[in-house]
Amino acid sequence: MDNLYQRNITRRGARKKAIAGAAAALELGRNTGLFKLISLCDDTDPEVRISAIKTLAQHRGNDAIQTIKHRINDSSAKVRTAACKALGELRVHQAKIQLYDALNDRDHMVSCTAAEALAFMGDNMGLNTVKKLIIQPGPHRWTALRTLNKLTGRDYPINENGLQKAIDWVSPPKKKFVLFSIR
Repeated sequence: MDNLYQRNITRRGARKKAIAGAAAALELGRNTGLFKLISLCDDTDPEVRISAIKTLAQHRGNDAIQTIKHRINDSSAKVRTAACKALGELRVHQAKIQLYDALNDRDHMVSCTAAEALAFMGDNMGLNTVKKLIIQPGPHRWTALRTLNKLTGRDYPINENGLQKAIDWVSPPKKKFVLFSIR
């Protein structure tokens, strides 16, 4: 029981630190200039980098976009996801090459978010990736379902029933074998 108690304390401390880092980045973004935000994208804390990306996306300048594009290659999957999402929401067509590369990311959430970003730009290049990832279990499936709806024009509800319908639609039909005997 002591191990469980210690793990819960550690998790709470990590969450508080992440929330504090994110709040600090947002506050710095409001009170300081663009160059301070760009430097926050190199911070050691991934939550600070994510908050800096979100705040930079509001600036929409060329320097901000270039910095966000570089974060697609970040070591943290959450930062890469935030960068893909920001580029998609800003509809940065110059970042399509980086987003194409992100479709093959080792983290499924990054791949789905890159496909969603491309869908925002009217590009259906991520459809095959989404079809593969919607079948694999994980939290990325909801992003994959939203992206599948956007790319195909379908309207599957974002719930378990809609997910199952989308999986059935994406999955190849099973072959039926009929055995018969020759007399």
